[in-house]
Amino acid sequence: MNNFLAKLKPDTKVNVGVSVSPNVGLEMIMVDPVQHKIMKYAHRPLAYNQSSREIEDYSEFKIALTELFNELKILPQNANVVINMPSVYFGHTFLPTTLDDESVTGALISKAEEQYLFKKNAPVVSWVEVKENNSTEKRYILYSAMQEGVVDVIKQIFNELGATLVAIENTYSSLMKTLEFTGLTRDFADTPGSWNILLVSQNSYAVFSLIDYNIIEYYEDPLAIKSFSNDEVYVAISQAASAVLDKYPSDKLLIISESNDVSAEILAIQLKQPGSVIFLECNQYAKTPMMDVDLNVLPNYIKAITPEAIGAAIYRSKDFSLKLNFLAKSDYKAPDTITVMGFDLTKEQLMIYTLIIGAAIILVCFLASVVIGSYNTTLENQKAALDQESTNQQTELADLQKDKGKIDIYAAAKSIDKSMVEKILYYNAIGADIPAKVWLTSFYADSNKAYGIIGETTSVDDVYLFFRNIKAQVPNSDLILSKLGVDDQGGLIDIEKTPNANYTFELTNGGYASVAAAAATPPADPNAPADPNAPTAEGNAPAPDASPSGGFSLPKLPSLPGT
Repeated sequence: MNNFLAKLKPDTKVNVGVSVSPNVGLEMIMVDPVQHKIMKYAHRPLAYNQSSREIEDYSEFKIALTELFNELKILPQNANVVINMPSVYFGHTFLPTTLDDESVTGALISKAEEQYLFKKNAPVVSWVEVKENNSTEKRYILYSAMQEGVVDVIKQIFNELGATLVAIENTYSSLMKTLEFTGLTRDFADTPGSWNILLVSQNSYAVFSLIDYNIIEYYEDPLAIKSFSNDEVYVAISQAASAVLDKYPSDKLLIISESNDVSAEILAIQLKQPGSVIFLECNQYAKTPMMDVDLNVLPNYIKAITPEAIGAAIYRSKDFSLKLNFLAKSDYKAPDTITVMGFDLTKEQLMIYTLIIGAAIILVCFLASVVIGSYNTTLENQKAALDQESTNQQTELADLQKDKGKIDIYAAAKSIDKSMVEKILYYNAIGADIPAKVWLTSFYADSNKAYGIIGETTSVDDVYLFFRNIKAQVPNSDLILSKLGVDDQGGLIDIEKTPNANYTFELTNGGYASVAAAAATPPADPNAPADPNAPTAEGNAPAPDASPSGGFSLPKLPSLPGT
């Protein structure tokens, strides 16, 4: 489980290149392989012993590394480091195809031990097989060796700093990566045939013959460049290098100078080689950098950037034709990575993430289909119900069309407005049974269900009997006995002396009360004379001779039939 989770985690460490150069010192660099741009760079002076082929003071080496990490604001714990060292021993040989890889390594160690540098310090070798120069019976091996003690010290220093040391290789290997990565010699590599490199360093010159970016021949010869004057050095190099280049005939030549005493451009003119000749200045004569440089890099650093430093920084960006690594028997294989949202994902990681995302999408689609299916079922049920209702209505309409022209008394009676039914019931109740001593003077009914029955009687008991009959005849009647009193004819009859006086009564409901209230407050007439009883503007009381007025009149009620 832990291994699986580790595979899912993208590598967030930065790739840092470190190069030890006798001409510059100690370089540290970061390159963005996608943008082909140098993002960070700095260097420090560092003494290198050409005789023993190693760093003179490893304490100074560690201090310089710490300063460079701090200057470039890189945490060693977050860095994957590739360092290259000046070539100690570099060569090529043919070995039988019957030898396995372990036997090849043993044979190369034995060959390296013949060199004086490895008499007291055992060698560590790294090699690659070059297919382009193979025969059916021999394996063409390109290899390099360096002191095992130097490798151990470098590993220990980076371990103390907390950085991850990915590879230790030699500068020639890094140089070839840079030429392949930058495309400086792409025209040479892409055309048929071999092409050559003449590399001039501080104390020697080397010639490489290549097919594509694979080294098929190599020759190196020491040359005390500083012992010559300005003009003599070009003559000396031209004579020595021309003799070697003649052994590797080609019409394509790249001249690289890493010595401040030699200009590659002047040397190209001096050599007079046929065909296409290009040059690369990695010294004080450099005019433009090999790659785009970020603005964060200080201007005084730009000319010092070596192609070997770039090669160390891009070590992990792809599987280059030449990769040497003194840390392991089998070289590190750079995974094919794809940058996604700032993270470098390998093909394996990308496949795992793709499967996870694909499974999530399938799950979401499944859940969506379930929800949509449930919603679709609901809609189908609603549609079926609407279809059934429509069918029923069509059937009912057909029945109505069939019975067109026929009169249904019962159906017609049901269609009468409820208010008309109540009016009819009230008329029926009034005419059905009126006590002998009850006389009705008016009946009021309107469409708003306002009802009022007004009458007179000489018997209070008959009024109650009439009221009960109304309630019996109209079941939902909301009439109440709102008024029952002696009619004294405006004070003309003395009630105490006239025991058989008439009574007036009113049977009304709430609707009738609202009508009566509205009738009691008629709208004001703007043309009417001022009320003499109203107070004056100064607040005076009404005039003493003002006559009383007020009261209200009920709306005119229809008379009962026959009255």
